[in-house]
Amino acid sequence: MSQVQNQKEPTHLYDDKINTYQSNNDMFIGRHKSFIDYGREFAEKQTGHGLDVGAGPQGPYNNYFKNCSQLDACDAEECVVKSLPETFKKRFMYSLGSDQPLPYEDETLDFAMCSCVIQHLRSWADVCSAFKE
Repeated sequence: MSQVQNQKEPTHLYDDKINTYQSNNDMFIGRHKSFIDYGREFAEKQTGHGLDVGAGPQGPYNNYFKNCSQLDACDAEECVVKSLPETFKKRFMYSLGSDQPLPYEDETLDFAMCSCVIQHLRSWADVCSAFKE
């Protein structure tokens, strides 16, 4: 029996990503070769209260937001939300493109980023669609 046949199917969409990080992406444009470098550069410049929408397993960017008063996180998968560290003050489930409102009053966040979303985009059409959303 081959290795592929012996592998257990993930229970949730991201079960195979817990304790790992996807840093490669075919859609990179710009000066950095690694996706995490873009997130780090953005994070280091932020202050105030922010939200990482699509924070990803363990919220790999949380330690880069050193100048923020508060950082919250959400993701579409319950297992990913459960993996988020307590450095994120508020952690909750949220799906981009859903009709679900974010649990914030208008103008209460200083910034939002989608740190672990872009690596799921594999074509220019996906990128254009994501920016329209």
